[in-house]
Amino acid sequence: MVNIINKDDCTLFSSAVSIHEVKKRLLLEKEKPEMISESMDFMKANSIIVDVSESILEKSADDSARLGLSLADSVVYRTAFEIGAKIVTFDKDFSGRKGAVVLK
Repeated sequence: MVNIINKDDCTLFSSAVSIHEVKKRLLLEKEKPEMISESMDFMKANSIIVDVSESILEKSADDSARLGLSLADSVVYRTAFEIGAKIVTFDKDFSGRKGAVVLK
């Protein structure tokens, strides 16, 4: 697994919806069950999982309509905004979004 973020000098957060998104992507890419399990364990062990609250869901609906983001992307976007975190992702849907770093 490639280390993109130096966990010694930052705190990693993941929206609870990201658990679904990451696992779904790995399943669709037909990754081996062991790799999926390892990836999910890594994500859970190395980041603080932020629950999706009613407030985040309501505000993310506004973000979705305003920015043209999917439900999952708007929840991730709003979660990051609410906790003052940057989004670091390979998802091109976040290109040009304030507070997002899109990796290639």
